[in-house]
Amino acid sequence: MTHFIKGFLFAFLLLVLPAACTQKSNVAVPARPEHLLSQEQMAGLIIRMQLLEATVNLKNTQRQTLQKKDSLRYGNIFRECGSSYDNFQENFKYYASQPDQLNKIYDRAIAELTRRQAEEDRKK
Repeated sequence: MTHFIKGFLFAFLLLVLPAACTQKSNVAVPARPEHLLSQEQMAGLIIRMQLLEATVNLKNTQRQTLQKKDSLRYGNIFRECGSSYDNFQENFKYYASQPDQLNKIYDRAIAELTRRQAEEDRKK
């Protein structure tokens, strides 16, 4: 398994497991965001964010410089997708409260990232 896929799966587990392990009776369901992103849009943002993470992790730069570059790149991703970090967070909390929908989003993201990885492997 490539480092990219391992990193993605680790990030996925860090994001999804806390939401999946909470008891629904104790968790207030967040209100539907005013600017609700579709499952496809959320998957697209997650894909782009994971690709950025993979790119950043491959580069050998100082941690401080890396953090500055990350912030700028994430901002670009959100702007290009017509969203913002706050909107993404609000949407993520909303979808995290609905595990079936969040699983569909991650299934899309994982399928696309796996397809892209296979395509890159074929080029080698």
